[in-house]
Amino acid sequence: MNETQKCFTKNMEKMSRVTTALSSNAISGRTMFCHLDAPANAISVCRDATQVVVAGRNIFKIYALEEEQFVEKLNLRVGRKPSLNFSCADVMWHQMEENLWLQLPPTEQW
Repeated sequence: MNETQKCFTKNMEKMSRVTTALSSNAISGRTMFCHLDAPANAISVCRDATQVVVAGRNIFKIYALEEEQFVEKLNLRVGRKPSLNFSCADVMWHQMEENLWLQLPPTEQW
């Protein structure tokens, strides 16, 4: 299996986990949106679909999914000036513990 196929398979597995989590939650079937302060490179929904982590070059936040809206719970962005040193290429919730998430290295370190 080449790298492209591995990446595609990994993304499909991620999408199926998110779909399963969202379909088992009370918010299924509705479209929700949130205006962000900056572009996002990655988004991940926790296993029980109650929280979302959003990451990018200038943003790294955790939102709670409530009935009608996203509520910002934690802003993890550090530093005053935008820099690729703080950029995030991908982020993912831990598969077993919903309070843990994993941030992968910045894009230039790949």
